[in-house]
Amino acid sequence: MDAFSALLDDGGFKMISFDGYNLSHLLYADDVLVFGEASIDNCTNLSRILNTFANAIGLHVNFDNSSVMLPKNLKNQEAICQALSIHNISHKITYLGIHLSFYSLKVADFMPLMDSISKKLSGWNAHLFSFVGQLQFLKFTILNSIAYLICRSIIPKYVLKFFKRASSKFLLFGDLVSKNKIHMISYDRICKPKFCGDLGIPSLAALHFVFNCSVISIMYNRGSPLSSWLIHRYYSPWRPTPNYASKFWKVVCKTAIVAKPFFNFRITASAPISLHWDH
Repeated sequence: MDAFSALLDDGGFKMISFDGYNLSHLLYADDVLVFGEASIDNCTNLSRILNTFANAIGLHVNFDNSSVMLPKNLKNQEAICQALSIHNISHKITYLGIHLSFYSLKVADFMPLMDSISKKLSGWNAHLFSFVGQLQFLKFTILNSIAYLICRSIIPKYVLKFFKRASSKFLLFGDLVSKNKIHMISYDRICKPKFCGDLGIPSLAALHFVFNCSVISIMYNRGSPLSSWLIHRYYSPWRPTPNYASKFWKVVCKTAIVAKPFFNFRITASAPISLHWDH
């Protein structure tokens, strides 16, 4: 795969390039994501690189399991697929458990996760649990199932409300079918820390907030493709949000404003500090 990376970087392939930031591909286990200009010449060049790699190493692309994602309103889609020998056009793919798409994700995209949570909660006779047992099951089984996705996707409000409603019914009533029962304590209230006198269940909003803070920390303290892209694209989370900003970045900026007093930066020679925007 090092040889494949060298072929992509040195073989004339037109990768994503923006203000000094370049990205040609990502590798993880047996998955390969290639990013480049959606032109016939560039796709023909990519096909040549893949053939060169296959003839030299003996690893061939499984085109039946491959797909291509194309920008909106691209007119020559069929020609691009022909140049790549890939005829499966996808508007959404799943990579490391995360949905990737040029379009906003809808509630239907999260239905498998919602069904999975419902089955996990309904599959137990929670009346046999003590309250502490229900709390531990909810805290370590259910939340661990959704925390990874919650922190890395823009999830519709309906889906978030479903998670809160299902968790509340399971914890307070022991099932998911209770419709007419009323509880006197808000679920958001019991998600507060134990030192505040509540149960300390991690709330979905808190998980998302912490992840946004970690993104800001990564920007300034780690050299990674993510940090390089965000700095080249947006400069600083405390800069006024530009019109071209993604929904993900707008959420990060809101978190940055709230958490601003708690960030401390170590200024080094290579630190990407913006004197105009960073505090």
